[in-house]
Parts: sequence; C-alpha cells; structure tokens
Amino acid sequence: MPQEVIIDIKPKENKFGFYLVFLLFLVVLASVVFFASFFATRIAVQNKVFGEKPSQTASSRPGWFILSTDSYSIEYPEDWKAETHQSKEAVGARLFSSAGEVNFWLDDLREPRFSKEQQKSILSEKPIEISVDKREATATEFNFKDGSFFLVIKVPAASSIKNVTFWLSGSNKETKNLVTSIVTSYKSK
Repeated sequence: MPQEVIIDIKPKENKFGFYLVFLLFLVVLASVVFFASFFATRIAVQNKVFGEKPSQTASSRPGWFILSTDSYSIEYPEDWKAETHQSKEAVGARLFSSAGEVNFWLDDLREPRFSKEQQKSILSEKPIEISVDKREATATEFNFKDGSFFLVIKVPAASSIKNVTFWLSGSNKETKNLVTSIVTSYKSK
C-alpha cells in the first residue's frame, strides 16, 4: 500500500519586519535616554558654573528686585539685569542696564587697570565717602572728559563678614546716583 506523504508547506516567516520594529524601538529608546541625560547634565552644569539665578523677589522699594544668595543680598531696579559671577571667579555679581553697571566681588581686592587712552581722558580723580553694609568704605571716583564716570569702592572685612570690592560705571550724574543707591543696598549674610 502506498504510503501517504503529507508535505506541509508553510510560508516562510518574515523575521525582517520583527527585527526592524525592534531595532527602531531600540533607536528611539536610546535617543530619548541620550537627550534626557544630555539636557539634565547641561542644566546641572549651568547651575554649577553660573551659580544661583538672581531672585525675583520684590524689594521694599517699588520697581526694584532683590538678588539674594547665601553670602549677600543687593537690590536693583526691575529694568536692570542681574548675573552672578561664574564659579571660577570670586563670589559676586554683575548688575547692569544700558545706562550703567555695578560689578562686585567678595574677598577679592581688584584694582582697576585703565588703558593709556582711558588714562588720558580722566578729567578728575577724587576720594568720596560712602557707607556700605554699616561699614565705612574707601572709594575713588574717576570722572572722564566725555561725562562718564567710574567708581571703585572697597568695603573692609569685619569679624565674620568678607571684604567687598565694587566697580561702578555709567554715563551721567543720574546714573551715578542710581548705581550708588544700588551699592548702599548691599547687605552681607
């Protein structure tokens, strides 16, 4: 008797589609993990390098904000910008607008260096008296021929409070009064 042979012919499985979907899934997953870690690292590095972000807490003066860190607080007008110095520099900040600028550093006695051209344009140099953070400071005002000014204010250290060096610049007397009021709002913590 003839034996019956049954041949079961199945269509060949297409494993290529499965592998393609699996490979696409892995690429998407790897991309999501990469970009998430990239942006998380970037944010962490920015916070470490650029320090604390200026606070936007309102001051007791209308239209002013307070920049506050663990070491100090200082008030500035709302139309000015505030940036803390990078970590490789001394602790401090830069407050600025198109009209003027206030830079300060804690525990870093910086002396200004004027170019020969700037030295020639200095109209006058005079000491001024100013009190900052309940301490008498030594200050020197440089007035230039174009009407602009540059002030260097050095606040001495006291007990557990660090010394502070301020550099102020601006283009006119109104700006000078404004930057001086910014500096007198400085308080050590």
